[in-house]
Amino acid sequence: MIITFFTYEVYQLDFIQKLSNQFNIQLNDEQIKAVTHYGGPALVLAGPGSGKTTVITARTAYLIFEKGCNPSRILTLTFNKAAKQEMEHRFNTVFSDVLDEKIHYATFHSLCYQIVRDYERRQNSKFRLIEEEKD
Repeated sequence: MIITFFTYEVYQLDFIQKLSNQFNIQLNDEQIKAVTHYGGPALVLAGPGSGKTTVITARTAYLIFEKGCNPSRILTLTFNKAAKQEMEHRFNTVFSDVLDEKIHYATFHSLCYQIVRDYERRQNSKFRLIEEEKD
């Protein structure tokens, strides 16, 4: 598969400049460090409104377009469904025109649930999940 990412005929611009010029994604120095981290998982911890979703969106693009990671091998985790949907929406809004493959977005709960269900299938057994009763 060949991915054509940037259509600008600008030579020598680095990835961060491309994000800014082509996609209007502006990052500060700390965000740039998180986006361009390579060689293992990255944990982004920050308060509300600090740009976590922007960082994760840009980092995902960086891994795909700069480091050649297969999008289907990227798992993006967050705590709640709303954050998961926002990350997925933001990435797809910005990069869907240049990327055909899907990235997997999940909450910690949904990932763990998937793991348990996968284990059940492999063991040919069924677990009874105990969940908190809703009032």
